[in-house]
Amino acid sequence: MTNKNASGETTKEAPQQETKTDSAVEVLVSDQDGTALAGATVSLTGAVFETTAKTSQIGRCRVGFPTSVGTAELQVDHPAFDPMQATVAVADGAVIDVGLGVSVDESDTKRDEGLSSDSLTKPACRTVDSTETVETGFEWIGEPEEIEQKDNETPSGTSIEDKLIGVGGATKSDVDALVDSGYTSIENIQQASLEELRSVSQLDSGTALRLKAEFG
Repeated sequence: MTNKNASGETTKEAPQQETKTDSAVEVLVSDQDGTALAGATVSLTGAVFETTAKTSQIGRCRVGFPTSVGTAELQVDHPAFDPMQATVAVADGAVIDVGLGVSVDESDTKRDEGLSSDSLTKPACRTVDSTETVETGFEWIGEPEEIEQKDNETPSGTSIEDKLIGVGGATKSDVDALVDSGYTSIENIQQASLEELRSVSQLDSGTALRLKAEFG
């Protein structure tokens, strides 16, 4: 571009030099639950430079800066969250992990309820060592299995076998015979007559007598 000075002479305007951003940091952006945020605008600003990038579907982007810069102003904007601003140390290849705080809607709701801004969750930002592994997955924790009560268990969880084996000489086969005939609890035996117990197939008559004497 040429200009004319006061003497009418033609002069050339010196071309402006662009600041070379020959280094870069990787920025990871997520919400307070650790979910990666796509489409966040990440800006890195210094005295002689300003660079901007948007996060990908996995919440990552690379932002350039001059190698000579040691610190810069980082700003992260996302339409669903309050913006985050912080002064960060920058080094080529470093990873900056940004966690955005409450959503815009939640922030407005809390302010409407009369809460001070200090009570709102603040965004967090930390620089991750380049050798540190950044985990983005989630572990699913299932519901505990429902424990079904067996037919031959008493409400307390103690099986009728535990209560009967050995009483009056009763064996496991004797107890199995009782259970097969519908005697699944001590109460059932108490309500049965001696003759009813003696009629149980594969139950010794003497054992039936001793059980009845024991439990009434």
